Amino acid sequence: MNIATLMEYPRPDEYCPVFIQQCVAFLRRHEHDNCAVVVTTDGRIIATAMTWIDELLFLQRLTYMVKQHYEHVSWWQAPVDYLRNFVLDADGACRHQIVHEVTETYATLAQQALKGIILDALTKHASDVHLQCRGDEVTVTFRIHGLLRPQGSRNRTFMSEVIAAAFNTQADDNPELFHEHRICAASFSVPIGEPFGHVRVRAQQSTCQLGYTVTLRIQQAISVEATSFQELGFSFIAEQYLRSSSKLSDGLIIFAGPTGHGKTTSLAAFNRLFPQSRKVISLEDPVEIIQPNIEQKYIAETATPGSFSRMVKIVLREDPDILAISEIRDAESAAAAVTASLTGHLVVSTLHASSPPAVLTRLQDLKVDAHRLIQNQVLKAVIVQRLVPILCSQCSLESEQLSFTGIRTINPNGCEDCCFHGISGRTLLAEVIAYEANTEIHVEATSTHAVAITGSLAEQAFQCLLAGEIDFEHALEYVPGFQAYYRQQLAHRQSHV
Repeated sequence: MNIATLMEYPRPDEYCPVFIQQCVAFLRRHEHDNCAVVVTTDGRIIATAMTWIDELLFLQRLTYMVKQHYEHVSWWQAPVDYLRNFVLDADGACRHQIVHEVTETYATLAQQALKGIILDALTKHASDVHLQCRGDEVTVTFRIHGLLRPQGSRNRTFMSEVIAAAFNTQADDNPELFHEHRICAASFSVPIGEPFGHVRVRAQQSTCQLGYTVTLRIQQAISVEATSFQELGFSFIAEQYLRSSSKLSDGLIIFAGPTGHGKTTSLAAFNRLFPQSRKVISLEDPVEIIQPNIEQKYIAETATPGSFSRMVKIVLREDPDILAISEIRDAESAAAAVTASLTGHLVVSTLHASSPPAVLTRLQDLKVDAHRLIQNQVLKAVIVQRLVPILCSQCSLESEQLSFTGIRTINPNGCEDCCFHGISGRTLLAEVIAYEANTEIHVEATSTHAVAITGSLAEQAFQCLLAGEIDFEHALEYVPGFQAYYRQQLAHRQSHV
């Protein structure tokens, strides 16, 4: 037996995991005396002097077992205090590794489940995944072509782990850990594989009665550039006007519409028009569509209110030509957007508003003088858009509405081509309005001296209705002013019969 010196004491990571539990159990049996033993990774059995005297039989049995794992075994003696600390530290490290492996296994399973949900949503052409906790279950719903489709329910405990995996291990902009009773948001990418590649997902979580809800908004694949206006479905005249607008040196251009109707996608398409000779800075919360051609800056407006307005002042010192603001959401960001456009920059942004007049009213609510914006030629254009479900061309039914020919309606049973939904996609309706300065402009008046570049949303929806592309009820639901426009066209038709 060798007496170990300080230089010969093993390091904490040199414990043999095969025998650590036996050493821990031995230490517990002798917590009131000076007995302790450890086995190291190089085959050393180190025990206290008392152990060699009182527990020799135990050490003989231990030696026999150690020889089954190590060709060379040696015997050593060390102080009890050192060996106790060594055993306790080794036990803690061992348990940490076990917990880490178990946690990693669950995290891996949760990430796989998250990947499966996103893949299922992509396969079914869903734009959003809605998760709602109710009791012990989480109901899963997909938004497919603008309509909610139930997808069954999952176990609450496991789904909480899935959501935590998204927020805690994959998010690239979330400073807080996921908690069921906390409002939080995060963006992350999910490697799906071909043909989807890496898919960008935006998660928003909040509490509700008996649980919480999470909405996962599926963005484009990271490797894919922003879509062009033509690919989005903008009319030729709208696309040409927007192309000419991208060459402006200053002013404010606003894309408007409800949530989920493509404002951010259209804004990204507009950013795509700028040449490399112009510097574009985009302030976003969150970064939803990766755009390699511009400088995208994540602004934590949700966590730190007022960040947008403060960041506008900062980036104006970085010599930009164009400033893109992901959303005008409050008086501060509205004022910052106007200030930037007044200082010789072209500013493009989005706003939640239902129609061109509603955009002006919304700006007024945000303490911006819309009358002066138009008068001083600051507000250049407003693009209001809607995404309306397209009827399946294979199974749509002839409508009983006989006032106009060609009108069709949705087949509630659908067919195999439309996955039995009766809907085969969504079509874009985009109304483009340009504003001109005039000393007689009154925002409250019905006429705002606006120049209609395209037909109104209602007019475009009516043409789609006559072509049998959309359902009458969907037009009423999604398109502002459609009912009044339809009645006008119906009255006009009846007056000429």
